[in-house]
This record gives sequence, C-alpha cells and structure tokens, in this order.
Amino acid sequence: MKKILLLTLLACGGCASSGPVSIGQDTFMITKQSSTGFHSAGSVKADIYREATAFCRGQGKQFQPVIESGTDGVPGRSFANAEVQFRCLSAGDYELSRPTAQPVANVRVQSDVRLQDGDAGKPSDDLYTELTKLKALLDSGIITADEFDARKKLILAK
Repeated sequence: MKKILLLTLLACGGCASSGPVSIGQDTFMITKQSSTGFHSAGSVKADIYREATAFCRGQGKQFQPVIESGTDGVPGRSFANAEVQFRCLSAGDYELSRPTAQPVANVRVQSDVRLQDGDAGKPSDDLYTELTKLKALLDSGIITADEFDARKKLILAK
C-alpha cells in the first residue's frame, strides 16, 4: 500500500511548473513538465488549466486560454510537457464569450514552388480547384494566412 501511495505522489506531485509568468497586459504563460515519460501532453495541459484557473480566480478574474502546445512523454526517453498562454479577464469582458485557444503546429512545411518561364501568361485549367487546394493548406495549418493571400493573388493573376 505504501508503494502505491508513493508512486501516486511521484506521478502527480513530481511535475515541474514555471508558475504563471506575465507576458503582456492581463496575459500569462505557464509551462509544465511531467515527472515521468508515462504522461500525455493532455494530462499536463489539464494540470496547467487548473493552475491557471486558480491563479485568475485569485485575482478576481476569469481564465481565458489563448494558445496551447504540448508533447507527449515517451517512457525512458522524454517527459511530457506543455505550455498554455492565457488571459485573466474581468467578468463581462467580451473576449470571454468564446475560447480562443489555438494549438501551435510543431511542424512547418515550406513550399518553394516557382513558375517556369512559359507558365507566367498561361491561364489555369481549373481556377476553382487551385483555390480549393490552397484553402485546404491554410485550414490545415500548412501555410499561413499571409502565404495564402500571396499565392491566391498569383493564382488569380493567371
């Protein structure tokens, strides 16, 4: 019984947290790492959400997630970790109407597509298909909104 209690305490209480760190007006960040490789990023984020909610309540405000990221642990290789950026907002603040937490991509694919000399004045065979594919890249996070706009202009200029 003592072994089970000790393992439970180590698994739950052995996580390293940065505690709330101010990163802007009413905006904070907490990072946390698990004590073993057997945790998921989701469980570490849940701990951060609880800590952030308590922190905001201590200021008489409400917790609002902004951005979150995390990596699952791999037993014997790495610990689970996560970061949550959040705001502590007053009741009635319009930003509380909808959570805005966005996952942060851990992989970014960069495309270096270049037009060949003869392609510049050639009209697209299917403009709709090209724009649909481009929008799918934006929605999946492979390209940014700025990259989307730039490529959309190129497609429409054909």
